[in-house]
Amino acid sequence: CDAITYNAAVTSCQQSGESQLALHFLRDMVHNRLERSTITYNVTVRSCEKGHEWQLASQLLCDMAQERIERETATYNAAIYACNTGEVAIRVLSDMARDRVEGDTTTYKATMLACVTGCEWQLAMVLLQSMACDRVESDTVTYLTAASACQKFGEWQVAIQLLCDMEHNLIERDTLTYSAAINICRIG
Repeated sequence: CDAITYNAAVTSCQQSGESQLALHFLRDMVHNRLERSTITYNVTVRSCEKGHEWQLASQLLCDMAQERIERETATYNAAIYACNTGEVAIRVLSDMARDRVEGDTTTYKATMLACVTGCEWQLAMVLLQSMACDRVESDTVTYLTAASACQKFGEWQVAIQLLCDMEHNLIERDTLTYSAAINICRIG
């Protein structure tokens, strides 16, 4: 087998969420001294998302550093999507900054989703505010994610204020936005 065949196998594992099998193929590549690329690792890290296997994703980031394989925004985003709490996602975000890899809108969305999962609505709010400081464009989904985090934990007034802030910040409001507002008011 060559690197292309292994990459195809790892991609197949990623699509089905089979992180352990993807890792097995990656380790086989190491054992057979086949070249691993950023793409190989990105796909392997993405295979960790479904099972929220953030420890494995973090280890893969470390492996990439040791092998001097470039870690890019997509690599870190995949690792953040594997996180099950905002606290863990923030650690990956900090590592990203330390390694001088710029985050994007997806980076912040993924981190906010981890905050929702981890019951950390205040952290989601801080992330939304820090997007402007970091010169990362926020969008409808980032606002809705932060509003969802607030609403989930009974902070419906904050959630409604976020939806109102969208107009002030020239963020497009769509059917999903208005549906979210109705839901928030109904539950709140």
